[in-house]
Amino acid sequence: MSTKAQTLKFLYDKLKNAHICEAFIFTVNEWNNSHEDIVLGIQSKFTNSNLIIRSSALNEDGLNASMAGAFDSVKNIKSIDDKKLISGIDHVIKSYGDNCNSDNEILVQTMVPNVSMSGVVFTHELNFGSPYYVINYDDESGLTDTVTAGDGEYANRTLYIHRDALKSIRSKRFNHLIVAIQEVEKIMDSKFLDIEFAIDEHVNIYILQVRAITTSPNWNRSIVNNVDSSIKGIKAFIKRKFQPINGIYGDTTVFGQMPDWNPAEMIGRAPHALAYSLYEKLITDHAWRIARKTMDYSVPEGQPLMVSLAGQPFIDTRLSFHSYLPKDLDSTISKKLVNHWLGKLKNSPELHDKIEFEIAITTYSFDIDQKIENLVGESISNSEKKILKDAFLQQTKALLSGKHEGSIDKALKKIDLLDKSHKIRKKSREMLNINQLNFLIDECIHYGTIPFSILARHGFIAKTLLNSLSLCGILTADEVNQVLASIRTIASDLVDDMNRLNTKEISRDKFLDKYGHLRPGTYDIMSLRYDQMPDFSNVGVENIKNKETLKLELTKSQKLAIDNVLNTNGFLGMDYKKFLTYIKQATAGREYGKFIFTNSVSNILEIITKYGEEHYLSREELSHIP
Repeated sequence: MSTKAQTLKFLYDKLKNAHICEAFIFTVNEWNNSHEDIVLGIQSKFTNSNLIIRSSALNEDGLNASMAGAFDSVKNIKSIDDKKLISGIDHVIKSYGDNCNSDNEILVQTMVPNVSMSGVVFTHELNFGSPYYVINYDDESGLTDTVTAGDGEYANRTLYIHRDALKSIRSKRFNHLIVAIQEVEKIMDSKFLDIEFAIDEHVNIYILQVRAITTSPNWNRSIVNNVDSSIKGIKAFIKRKFQPINGIYGDTTVFGQMPDWNPAEMIGRAPHALAYSLYEKLITDHAWRIARKTMDYSVPEGQPLMVSLAGQPFIDTRLSFHSYLPKDLDSTISKKLVNHWLGKLKNSPELHDKIEFEIAITTYSFDIDQKIENLVGESISNSEKKILKDAFLQQTKALLSGKHEGSIDKALKKIDLLDKSHKIRKKSREMLNINQLNFLIDECIHYGTIPFSILARHGFIAKTLLNSLSLCGILTADEVNQVLASIRTIASDLVDDMNRLNTKEISRDKFLDKYGHLRPGTYDIMSLRYDQMPDFSNVGVENIKNKETLKLELTKSQKLAIDNVLNTNGFLGMDYKKFLTYIKQATAGREYGKFIFTNSVSNILEIITKYGEEHYLSREELSHIP
């Protein structure tokens, strides 16, 4: 390992799986003494070539420190252009600074032709030394320095490849790159390298720079064993989960971070232990299943919806698909459907955040025949399709009737009881402590997250039914959006009250009395509540118009068409007014339910915070404790 120029010179004729562009190397001292000879030497070596003038300072690429990016390069200089050659070399030397070492080198090379991808490979993860090839790359701009410079919209793409998983690489270009990188490792006798590269349109690999990873002295060497042990455990866990499980439809499963309860959005892709376990306790262990069972969905008993794989939350979609089916649906049909949907998700992973609209059928809708053809296809017979359609119809009619245990009204009554409990405690100024933690968790589950889960499911049903009016040609897509935009929700109130607060129409105390428990990260103990923030004017609430101004007036023909489609589909006793009332209640109810139960979550986190303070534990420390 030497200077940039000398290291590339050392590698030049030793690589079989990569190229190094031809180079002309000289020192600052040699340039100062005879720059005319050097220009002639460059022009003699490179006849009418496109060149890059690069820095190669003595202190640029050390074993224990690096000054990567500290000095300049000058690109696209024609070798026949004397003036630009001299100007470019002077520019690079000037970037060395006033106290430039005369032994610093300048490296002149031909430019890599027709670049299709460029970037940097770290042969171990930088922060902890984890056993991964980390490839930061740009495969859009056609430039060779966007990643090292850290600029450009395509400069931040990253691929991690475990050092023992190289046989699993499917990409031709990355496969060729790794083969070349391993050759460099072998020649340099080091597995701790930082390598700049470029790939041309024919997938030829070019090595642009090789330096030592300078962070390696800070690594904990046991991390490799810990990572490998975790991966081995995950592999065994997933292998077991991919097998058929008694009582659950589907021969295998797919894990995703955004399906169903969407943990990636709610607690993040790598949540701390407290946020993960709180979300798990309040929702994904039992509440989700109890809610769907109450709504007459088929539920897989005894299985948690969310699992943690090395600290990252994933939804077991086999359980989701199982729980989207009506409870009385024939088990043979159910198994066929779950297997079909799992297969579709495997083949179209980009739909992982849209499975309830573009992969599975979760409720009756006025376009259900078309949906069955699109989302079920030939996975079940025509007679089975009729059974499926009728099962969803009977379930959805019962849920919309208002008399069902899983109705909006019954869920809202429980949410109201939780709200009443909050107000009583607030009025009495009851000081909550750690002894009440389990009670508050149970209260939040039974009167908060279970009814909220029911309301959230009604929200999906309402949106599906409303969208199907568009697909039936009764409403346009824009009119559907107007209906949704006209619905007054707690979010609408928050926006209006935030605007009123900013214009001093209401006091800060009055605003906080209603919204003080909210925090940007609902399950994150490090995320402060509104009433703990000195300034909460920039917490993500946009300054928008009152949504009531967007209210849609249906035409007489639209009203008659909605009445007709309801009657034709068997929703007897429901007209367009009752239907739109349901849409509004379901949409607003979901937001209201969330607003109330998150008050409980906030109180739970504050009890834990207070307990931590009494035992000299910070919020950050507490966040790592389940």
